[in-house]
Amino acid sequence: MYNIVKVESKQGCYLFKLGQVLKEHNITMNKLISDLEIQYIVIKRLMFGNLTRLDLLVVSRICNYLNCKMSDIIEYVPY
Repeated sequence: MYNIVKVESKQGCYLFKLGQVLKEHNITMNKLISDLEIQYIVIKRLMFGNLTRLDLLVVSRICNYLNCKMSDIIEYVPY
């Protein structure tokens, strides 16, 4: 259901991989939301790349919960 979402910019692209990481850990978005008490819209934006700004506190909480690195969730690839 969840794939890597690619968002283009002028000098590169962002890969939003939270959905894939959740799938690999066999964790649903609802469980993540419930366990970390993060709003649905925040997680949805991180999964689908609809961000206006990145909340590093939220990303660090997710990384700690999933035992992963930030680059496992969001990656920037320059052209």
